[in-house]
This record gives sequence, structure tokens and C-alpha cells, in this order.
Amino acid sequence: EEIPFEDLLQRYTDVMAVGSGFFPADFSVLLRLAQALRDVRGMSVREKLTFCQAPADPQQLREVAALRTFAQYFQAFGRVPFRDPPGFSLETSASPAEEGEGGG
Repeated sequence: EEIPFEDLLQRYTDVMAVGSGFFPADFSVLLRLAQALRDVRGMSVREKLTFCQAPADPQQLREVAALRTFAQYFQAFGRVPFRDPPGFSLETSASPAEEGEGGG
């Protein structure tokens, strides 16, 4: 049976707290994001850890919903599709506004 990822993180922090030579980081955000992603199955521990390190605030429902959607896409397709922001293309090194400057 697979151990839930948030349980692995909790065990890790518990082990680090035992020794006086260790100074564990605050894993509370990671743990809350791991709980939010609990039902997204089929990802490795490394992949789950990567998603839990996303710059998302677990108290912001829209951010958590977006993270869950990204994780579900990744689990299903092995990648997460991104759309270019309006007026900007990631295919070029300059935004349209920069391209128009000084070019005349």
C-alpha cells in the first residue's frame, strides 16, 4: 500500500527534529499543498515534491485549484500545457512592445 506523500513529509520532519544537529525548515506549506494533492495518483515522490514546492499559498483556493489542475494534467499527459499571456509570446525573446521600440 502506498504511503500518502504528506505522511512521508511529516515523518521526514519528525526524524529531523530528533537530532540536535538538525535545523528543519518549516514544512507546513509543503504539507498543506501535499494534502491538497492527496487524491492525484500516479506521480512519483519527486514529482509530488516538485508540485508541492510551487509558489502557491494553500490558503488561496484559486491557487490550490490551479495547482491541482496542473498536477492532474501532468499525471494524465506527462506535461502541463501553458498558454502565452495576451500580447506576449514565449517563442520570442522580446515582447511586441519591445519589438516596436526604436525600430523605425
